[in-house]
Amino acid sequence: MKAVLVSEHGPPEVMQVVDRPIPTPGPGEVLLEVEAVGVNFHDRWARLGFPGLATLPFVQGIEAAGTVAAVDPAVESGVEPGMRVIALPLTGHGAYAEWLTLPAELVFPIPEDMPMEHAAAFGVGFLTAYAALLFTGRPRSGERVLVHAAAGAVGSAAVQLARQAGAIVFGTASPGKHAFLRDLGVDHPIDYRGKDFADEVRDLTDGEGVDVILDPIGGDSFVRGLSLLRYGGRLVCYGLSEFVRRSDRLEEDAAAFWKDAAFPAAALLGGAKAVMGSHMGAPPATLHTWMDELLRSYRSGAIAPRIDQVFDLSEAPTAHRWIHDRKNRGKVLLKP
Repeated sequence: MKAVLVSEHGPPEVMQVVDRPIPTPGPGEVLLEVEAVGVNFHDRWARLGFPGLATLPFVQGIEAAGTVAAVDPAVESGVEPGMRVIALPLTGHGAYAEWLTLPAELVFPIPEDMPMEHAAAFGVGFLTAYAALLFTGRPRSGERVLVHAAAGAVGSAAVQLARQAGAIVFGTASPGKHAFLRDLGVDHPIDYRGKDFADEVRDLTDGEGVDVILDPIGGDSFVRGLSLLRYGGRLVCYGLSEFVRRSDRLEEDAAAFWKDAAFPAAALLGGAKAVMGSHMGAPPATLHTWMDELLRSYRSGAIAPRIDQVFDLSEAPTAHRWIHDRKNRGKVLLKP
């Protein structure tokens, strides 16, 4: 089978297509014939060597969709050959390939009428958005939600979930993506490149600020966001894109910020504010509960992934540069 292997950390070109044997499912695992693969920011971190994400050499990818081809006899979860599923090998990687093995508990059956491209674009983006917005931020109807990187895969999912919750949505993106944001349901698109997003939010809210902020950027963005929170506001941090300014290496202070970032207690106590971290790596049972709810909303037509580009598996380096250069409006996929 064809698979995209990372044997050293570095720029996108370190990802090489290789021939490997089709794997055999181990205890508690299933074998998936991959039909589409989701490209995620996590994949860039793994390629660049952020501590703890992957051990060299490894096959890239934590998200795929396809058809179950084989199941270990000990599996009792109801997963059977022939099922169409979303697969999330969150710790083992391996999704950038024609075949994939992973624990059965990380396989999620999809509706019969759900296209495989939608399935490959759905899992990580919507589960991450659910974890950050609905599980952690918990906006109430009428509250103001600021979504950074709102045109990305997670951002576009978060916008839809925020609208479904009845929130007033502010979203940052470059001006060329503002029409896309409005189509998603963003009430107030904000140009983060040409203007200071914090000043823009203050102007749009008569100085009052917002109730919930979803921030995958890190660095100074966290501090400025904290200043925008109204009484009882929640800043939800779920990424550090600020520290990947180049496609070939991490900024030197990324790991230090990840470990040591601190926030002023006075600002939190005085405004009854909260700074919370979020990650979609919840226990599998929780992920299944969230996914069931998300797929119900998908079936009703309330939410749907936005797919930007579909590249061939061999074009994985091009897909990574596409996301790094912030060209995407929604999800980027690979297809074997």
